[in-house]
Amino acid sequence: MSRPVLLRFALACLLGWAGMGGPASAQVTLEESARTLSAQDNGRLRWSRTFEASAGSLVGPVTVGARTWLAVGPQLYAYGEQGQVEARIDLPSDAAALDESGGELRVTVRYGAVLEAFSVEGDVLRERVVFPPLESTTRWLERTARRQVGFDHVSPADARAALEALQAQVQRDPTNPFAQAFLATAALKTRQGDVAARATESALMQNVPFFVSVRLAQYFDSAGLPDAADRALQNARQSWAALGYDPALPVSRSALKAYGNPLGYLELLLGSGKLLRAEAWLRFMRDISPRFEGYRDVYGRYVGLLESQNRLGEAYEWRAFTRELSRGSLYGLGPDALLAVRDVSRWATFMLLLVLAATALALGARAWPLQGRDLAPLGGRLHAWRRHPLSRLRRILLSYWGFGEKLAFVALLGALLVSLCAWAWSARTYTRANAPALNFGTYGGAWFYDGLEQLGLEVGAPDARLVRGLGAQLDGDNATARGQYGVSSDPCVLNNLGVLLEAGGDEIGARERYRAALARNPNLSAPAYNLQLGPNTFEANFQRVYRSTPRLCYPTDRHVYRAVDGALSGELRQIVQNPWVYLVRFPSGLPRPLQWLWVSALLFTLGLAILWLFVPRPPGVRAAPRPWRFRLLCVVFPGVAFLDVAWGLVLQLIWGAAVVGGVAVLGGWRFPYLLDLSVGGASTVIGVTLALCYAINVALLLLDELRLAGERRRAKSTAGVARPS
Repeated sequence: MSRPVLLRFALACLLGWAGMGGPASAQVTLEESARTLSAQDNGRLRWSRTFEASAGSLVGPVTVGARTWLAVGPQLYAYGEQGQVEARIDLPSDAAALDESGGELRVTVRYGAVLEAFSVEGDVLRERVVFPPLESTTRWLERTARRQVGFDHVSPADARAALEALQAQVQRDPTNPFAQAFLATAALKTRQGDVAARATESALMQNVPFFVSVRLAQYFDSAGLPDAADRALQNARQSWAALGYDPALPVSRSALKAYGNPLGYLELLLGSGKLLRAEAWLRFMRDISPRFEGYRDVYGRYVGLLESQNRLGEAYEWRAFTRELSRGSLYGLGPDALLAVRDVSRWATFMLLLVLAATALALGARAWPLQGRDLAPLGGRLHAWRRHPLSRLRRILLSYWGFGEKLAFVALLGALLVSLCAWAWSARTYTRANAPALNFGTYGGAWFYDGLEQLGLEVGAPDARLVRGLGAQLDGDNATARGQYGVSSDPCVLNNLGVLLEAGGDEIGARERYRAALARNPNLSAPAYNLQLGPNTFEANFQRVYRSTPRLCYPTDRHVYRAVDGALSGELRQIVQNPWVYLVRFPSGLPRPLQWLWVSALLFTLGLAILWLFVPRPPGVRAAPRPWRFRLLCVVFPGVAFLDVAWGLVLQLIWGAAVVGGVAVLGGWRFPYLLDLSVGGASTVIGVTLALCYAINVALLLLDELRLAGERRRAKSTAGVARPS
């Protein structure tokens, strides 16, 4: 047969094959009841795949070119003409829709009632992907790989059969790195080092999000492959940076658990004494999120281990690093600042209530007989309200107190309002600032904005606009970011506006913004980094190693507190302007009628005390003898007899604080973020303080009684001299 004839024959065969449909014309369908994806060519089954119900919802299929796309739970798979897996894309949540229009493949994911759409371009998502801390998403690949194994791959009964089964699994889905990792350890058990090395390399070369690399690192670590674990941790660092996560933002323990649980594994290593591997994981946590929830306890535990090994230099470095993390926090108290403020407020509230009760009881006991004497001509204490109401009101117990005593009582009531305000603000702000949307290592994405909506941030608040603007800037929505930042003079906003200008090519304007930000806050590392001043902070070091872009400025704890609930000064303004509305919302846990009752009593007492500051005492009160009940209560309640002078109130407050501390030591109340009262010296200090208070009080009472006795003798002698004349 001649060559032209052969060419014509081959061309005819090719055209005929294409006309009959070929591989590209196979019809791919999904049988939802059986959860089976199959491709048929003229009624002939070409390939099929069945998915377990535990894999999640199936969305699709959609055919684009020679590929068939199917969303399986939070994964988007591309299948080739023979049913082989050609690509896999990690989605931030379960897919809700998959469509192709105009040659572009779009996938929509669902977070509860919120939807977010992405475009597929070159086997990746075109838009920025933010992975919420949802274990159903972040652990999907590992759980699927373990289910598909179907046997104990760690200690199989037949190592060779297990190896063959794992090789078949990898063949079915080469994009799952956990299948490759399982194959690597199985190959080591059968002494096939080359197979293990190739499988390990394949697992580590996969383009996966950081939380997958974290789980791979744990698996390789537990399998005795520390080098592979370190490579997986390095991959996780790079993915963390590439996805827009940053060490400047806090990460909660629950978010870390969803993101592979590196903190739990680190604590396991520390507890088991594996210090060498624990150091590798500590460095990883220090790089990606040094302010993770509970970092002080973990770092302190590690420092203790270093000191036990006489590694004092390293221990000092870690202590210094821990102190550095507290910079910029509220009052420099670190991540538990709000809890410390809450405990201080609780302590002050209990102390003030005790002091107020002691004051009212003691001074009331002194005024009681005088009031009875004055009201006897008016019909007595009860009938005087009906017969002479104004005169009766003029002679309430408060009327018999001195001006200094009434002023001290008003000051105590005002301090009680302030402590209640600080208690409510700190507790509420802590709860809101620890919302999941603000504690997962980054800002942006539909899940993040939905979380902000649930918090109900004030739209026009400058700090809330900083949070929203930063989220938009991380998402690449520069127009929205500029609109949120506005013309704010906040140094963090100025730095981020400079980053926007630099991205637009205006380097001169960007440097002006950086200089302005640094002038307003010389301790800010982001503008210093962007001006190439070489700041040596953990944020700048992370940016220098893992990113080549200008450094964004992230909100501090104070920014977040003001964004979610305003500043404490604003709370004080509210309680002054409308104390009733503020106090009835105080989280006391009481039923509403009881809440109204104590709020009414508090505000009525405060108003009455302020008004009675201008009401003079009835005549003869100062010279009246002190009843024995008052003398006894003055001994029991130190300082109450001397409220007309400043140091009497100081003595009373010290006594009240010591009594509250004593109750806390006995287990009545707990202030875990204020003082550690469980240490042995706490009870001793409190006991000594109480003893000193009572000793000083008794000494002052004796001196005062001697003074009064001298005044009475002088008065009698004066009266005796005056009588003969």
